[in-house]
Amino acid sequence: MEESSYYVSKCNDRRRYQRLNLSFNVTYKIDSPVDARVAFGSREIEAVTLDIGEGGMAILTEQDIPPWTILSMKFRLIRMDKEGKVNYSDPVQMCGEVRSNNIFEERKHRLGISFVEKEPEVTNRIGDFVIKTVEL
Repeated sequence: MEESSYYVSKCNDRRRYQRLNLSFNVTYKIDSPVDARVAFGSREIEAVTLDIGEGGMAILTEQDIPPWTILSMKFRLIRMDKEGKVNYSDPVQMCGEVRSNNIFEERKHRLGISFVEKEPEVTNRIGDFVIKTVEL
């Protein structure tokens, strides 16, 4: 996992939670609906995040996942400290609902995902991560 860049998105943003533009690896599987799970199988699919916040994330994937699909996702939050050392969090597991699917570039899709079944401990970790990263 390699950190490429980050900044906070503030312009014309309708989101309730602040998002941090940050690129890192994420894996996901289709949980439901059943027809989507059958179509994509039970395999883990790799993607890259575009941004993340306490309420959700955007990912870039080669798969054309329909809106309202529920994904089970795994990722590690990464942060570079002031000395340039990269720190990785413990693995984070979240479920999310695909809210949008837009063609990003040839054969790529930008999925907007809203976290569901939120555990307060995990969403607080993500929220703290966003705030602390912005402060660096």
